Amino acid sequence: MNDVVKIYRTPSLLPWKKSKKTKALDGVSFACPQGNITCLLGPNGAGKTTIIEIIAGLVTPDHGTMTIPGAYKGRIGLATPNDRSFYWRLTGRQNLDFFASLYGLKGRIRKKRVEEVLAEIGLAEEGDKPFRHYSAGMKQKLILGRAILGEPHVLLLDEPTTHIDPVTKKSIHDLIIRNFIQKMGATVLLCTHDVLEAQTLSDRLIILDKGRVIARGSLDEIRKTMNPLLHVEIKCIGMPRMTWKDRFPSLSVTQDEHRICFRIGDERGIPAVLRAIIEHGGEVYNCNVQEDSLFDIILRLTEGEKR
Repeated sequence: MNDVVKIYRTPSLLPWKKSKKTKALDGVSFACPQGNITCLLGPNGAGKTTIIEIIAGLVTPDHGTMTIPGAYKGRIGLATPNDRSFYWRLTGRQNLDFFASLYGLKGRIRKKRVEEVLAEIGLAEEGDKPFRHYSAGMKQKLILGRAILGEPHVLLLDEPTTHIDPVTKKSIHDLIIRNFIQKMGATVLLCTHDVLEAQTLSDRLIILDKGRVIARGSLDEIRKTMNPLLHVEIKCIGMPRMTWKDRFPSLSVTQDEHRICFRIGDERGIPAVLRAIIEHGGEVYNCNVQEDSLFDIILRLTEGEKR
């Protein structure tokens, strides 16, 4: 995707007023490596779903280009959190059979492919149950099953685990990694609000805000570009006198009855803080240091954009 712009126009109800223009994408450029999971992240309205729709061919950009290698064209799978396009009175097997016919599969080949997909998504034993009786997790698995009926080389996943319990979410993650990446070598573009899901699945991150890419790369690569901060949590049996903080006037500290927390840019400054706490009567029994989480990074980036 190179320099893509998409503007949505909303007609005014008043004939003398011009239609309202909303720029959903403002010069977006990025690439998705083959055999990797690239994750789109950002607040609501950042342009994530619009990107998915453009790649799927559902929306036409106003400017820019979107290139898919020739061997991959026509082999795109799309999974969204919307299950309204299924026939609720039909079984899971019958639904997949119908959608397989739209891919041009016929006869024994179609029947075989439907059975393969049901097995891959773990619904072989539930295939004859009406779709309306499926749980939320089963519906989401069937959505993924429909997306892979045509054995896609490019898989677009828009919020694939919305409203799913942690156990089912883990099984869907395993399915994505095992079947799409390891088995098929597909290129996966994942759109999600779940930062833990993004950290678990993605090889590469694309962070968007207001229709623009504000960061890209692996989590470690993005951390290195933005003066990373360390989160330090010190647990004490006995708390130090409050005057210990006078040695570090620039340090933002929060503390309660048994814990002192602060953020620091250089780990070499932590021993000096520990010494000051002990010298002022503190009894330390644990010190935990963590890097900026993905959530912290997104928050810092998007807050920076708003300023």
